[in-house]
Amino acid sequence: MTMGRLFDLGRAIVGRGLGGACLLCLLLLPLETHAACSEKLAEIDRKLAATEIDAVLAPAIEQFRDRGAEACAQGHEPTAMQTLGIVDLMLTRITAERAETERRAAPPPPPPPGPSIEAQLAAGRSDFPNRWDRLSQVGFCQWLTTKELERELTFRAPLSCRDTGKGFRIEASVEGDDWPEQVFMLIVEVHPTQETVRRAEINTSQGFSTRLFTPFDVGTPELNVYLANRGHYLYAFPAGGLTLWRLEYLRPGPKRDRYYAPSPGRSGNADLGPRFMEMLVDKFSEWL
Repeated sequence: MTMGRLFDLGRAIVGRGLGGACLLCLLLLPLETHAACSEKLAEIDRKLAATEIDAVLAPAIEQFRDRGAEACAQGHEPTAMQTLGIVDLMLTRITAERAETERRAAPPPPPPPGPSIEAQLAAGRSDFPNRWDRLSQVGFCQWLTTKELERELTFRAPLSCRDTGKGFRIEASVEGDDWPEQVFMLIVEVHPTQETVRRAEINTSQGFSTRLFTPFDVGTPELNVYLANRGHYLYAFPAGGLTLWRLEYLRPGPKRDRYYAPSPGRSGNADLGPRFMEMLVDKFSEWL
């Protein structure tokens, strides 16, 4: 087989979808024979048997293999080794591309475990005026883990949590969604003095604001929680503390119920925000 014929066959393979790399490899293959022709052919046949090849590419690759075998049988070892070498490169490329496709499709590995909640609390600031302020020093996605939420709130979809540095975003997705749905978003502010926090709480709980927010008994007098009457968010203030929290949550309705089977909790309020706060108090009352 002439080099011109090899070039034509290589161009045909490129046209079938393997890209320009194989054509370049054709020009770079050494003319020296590094192994007996029959051994190379046997090696190629083993790789062919072990490689899943697209139906569009398979005939062309088989043609290269047969041309190599024919040249080998006729004693044209340099041509045979070049042709079989091209097949070898094609199979290597197919295997590498399939491995890369599978790698990209695989879910990312879970992040390595960080410090435990106990370790974070022990290493954090201890002089907050309210113990619930200390939660600001715990990784936000550890306040309530996605597994805890899925189990206790009977979610119909898996949840994911992203720490934003000042809170988190928790999302859910079911088959047929174009993109994940935000279920919770938390924002935590830490203030240097109590004055700004107290002013914010007064603006939420007194005067005209009594029409906008309703106090919610979360199960401890150490946390003052106010539910928005016309939105789906709440504010939480550790009493006399230095932090304030804003928690947004998916509103009641068909969209919410697609992901969440409403459960009343101890307060009887099945909305996601109140349920989140009840679970948070139950979890951390003994830890802080």
